Amino acid sequence: PADLYAPDLSIRPPRAPAAEPLDERGTAAARSDFERGLLGFLRNARDLDALGAMHGAIERLHRAYQASSQRTFWWLATAFFDALRVQALPVDLYAKRLVARINMQMRRTLTQGAPIADRMLRDLLFLLARTGSGSALADEARRLYRLNGTVPSDFETPRYGVVDPRALRQARDATAQAKSGWEKYVRGSAQDLPSFASAAQQLDAAVARLPWPGLQRLAGAMVGLRRALAAAGSGLAEVLSLEVATALLFVEQALERGARGIAQHDRRAVEMAERLDRLCERQESDGAAMPQWLSELSRAAQDRLTVAAFVAELQANLRACEKSLDAFFREPTERAELPSLAPLLSQVSGALRLLGHAEAAEGADTVGRQVAAFAESTAAPEAAQCERVANSLGALGFFVGSLHQADQQRGGFEFSRRDDTFVARLGEPPAPAVREEDDADPPEAAVPVVPVVPVRSPAPAAAIEPFDVSPPLQASASVALSAEPAFDTVGASREPESIAGRSLEQLLEERRARVVPQLQALQDNPEAPWLRAVLRETLQAVHDEAMLLDDGDLRAHAADALTKLDANDGAPSEALADAVSRVSGDVEDAVPVLLPADDAVDDELLGIFLDEAAEVLEAIDASCARSRADAAESDHLTTIRRGFHTLKGSSRMVGLFDFGEAAWAMEQVCNSWLAEERPATRALHALIADAPRDMRGWVERLREDGSARIDPAPLVARSSVPLDVTAAPAAPAQAEPEAVAPAAASLADSGVAVALDVSDTS
Repeated sequence: PADLYAPDLSIRPPRAPAAEPLDERGTAAARSDFERGLLGFLRNARDLDALGAMHGAIERLHRAYQASSQRTFWWLATAFFDALRVQALPVDLYAKRLVARINMQMRRTLTQGAPIADRMLRDLLFLLARTGSGSALADEARRLYRLNGTVPSDFETPRYGVVDPRALRQARDATAQAKSGWEKYVRGSAQDLPSFASAAQQLDAAVARLPWPGLQRLAGAMVGLRRALAAAGSGLAEVLSLEVATALLFVEQALERGARGIAQHDRRAVEMAERLDRLCERQESDGAAMPQWLSELSRAAQDRLTVAAFVAELQANLRACEKSLDAFFREPTERAELPSLAPLLSQVSGALRLLGHAEAAEGADTVGRQVAAFAESTAAPEAAQCERVANSLGALGFFVGSLHQADQQRGGFEFSRRDDTFVARLGEPPAPAVREEDDADPPEAAVPVVPVVPVRSPAPAAAIEPFDVSPPLQASASVALSAEPAFDTVGASREPESIAGRSLEQLLEERRARVVPQLQALQDNPEAPWLRAVLRETLQAVHDEAMLLDDGDLRAHAADALTKLDANDGAPSEALADAVSRVSGDVEDAVPVLLPADDAVDDELLGIFLDEAAEVLEAIDASCARSRADAAESDHLTTIRRGFHTLKGSSRMVGLFDFGEAAWAMEQVCNSWLAEERPATRALHALIADAPRDMRGWVERLREDGSARIDPAPLVARSSVPLDVTAAPAAPAQAEPEAVAPAAASLADSGVAVALDVSDTS
């Protein structure tokens, strides 16, 4: 609970009138009394004698070391044990864990001069804020640190983390996919019904893990739509067209708001689910008047469907232009289709200007003029001119795709008059925040360091060079080997120089940074036992300090690394390297991951690209299946090539150059095959089938993490291997016939090939 607790740690407690020094023997006796009381406390947490023994030991240490830099810790610990002793504080799980951590902190501070963790002070203040009456010292701590009322009595009632963020994110993604699939379905693309149904099932599964029964009921109703539509046909689709769009818009808004006002959202979600069920049963509107909130939502959904149809027309025009220009750029003599592109680009410009997007409209006008110049000239265009037109068309395509989102921020697009191009500016990562250092009190004397570290034979100097030995370890050894006492007088001791003035949190981060270099040194010289001992000591220190900081994950990682180190006598194993990497926090160095995207990827453009990529990959799969059935028909391979060409340009537009490299490699394979007019073979089909599978995996990884790393090398390598051109063409596939609905008329008229796999694999 103290993770969310932020008291003022800069306050210093008052000093006692006079210190009562303890020599080394007295300090050891106080520690022994505390540990004896701790044993009794572990047997019976209400043992008053045990609580009294621990309180007495801490009180003696506080009086001895009140002049040290750890005075705050000793004073607060004394108040804490006093509250436990007089039963002003319940002995619950939090109190028991804190007692154990205080014992470890005391041991490390007194024997090694370790600093006090800020987390320890915060936890002490959290529990002192919960104390009742009975302890004068605890009352003084509450007044000094203004703790009264800072911890509510019902603090254990869940208020945060009630909603699983991963399930919420998956529900949002599934809603977006369902909206896209439904919009395409109601525009006449029947092959998108399975896509909608799949997204509805994903939404149902994600919402099942969220605490909102109403949304669960509505998601379940959407899952049942596919069966109802299959039984009733297009008539029911017309009835449900606006209703389902409205329901999806409602779900989207509820999820974006984190379902605030849960009761109201759930009540309305149930109402919408019942409405969908009635419409499916009657297959016609029941004529009941809509409530005001539903009427407003319905109008918004209608506007969205209208915009979606409008955007589809713009995208069809742009894709038709890209198809013709691609053929022209590859073969400059193919100019016949260039004059027909001017009307298409003029329509795009007029529509964008009507919607208020002047810069995008100017970009479309400029591309139209550049294409007209290509048509009028007989000379081959320069490469720079081709690149400029291609970039502008790609950016226009992404911009038009962003119009699907009403709240999309489109500041990343602009028209550059200097270059006559419409460009997409990728977002740059935010500058790191400048951290201001807190003012610190003047350094006080440190806690004595009792020389109890065992003496270890030093390693040869040359052998130490490959890595940096732990500074605290060096300091400890120097104290142990030195004849000079670690403190001059009790209460005025010196901290080791390696840790003076630094917090435990800082020291822990430094230790974590050293474990990987230490492991590498051990890998280079596995026969050196002292290297293994150094790594083990660092891991043990990380484990102990993670306990002091109450970091359960780091403590578990360190314990796992220690176990694997002790079980590994020879050269460090891969499992040990992985465990050490988790301790250091650099997991990516230990587990296989995909290669990094070349540049920072703008989240908004990435989302548009991933949606487009999923559709294009489905089209490639479907065209590959048709090519297997008719290997001599080159149109199927042309559609496949165009799909990879689209992925190449789109991925490069958003900065995913590795993705684009793989798509380019596959495009070249198709180009080579088409240029020689060869019928497709089994080897070619196998290669084409591999690419969408790999790329679909990249798409899913990028959906989860936009900074994920992708590795195109295996696919590029496979595409570069010459295929057997003498092999017989692939035999026609013997499979059940596909039910492929015709594409929307507007898409067919624009000359864009539409080939989507709608086979129901469920």
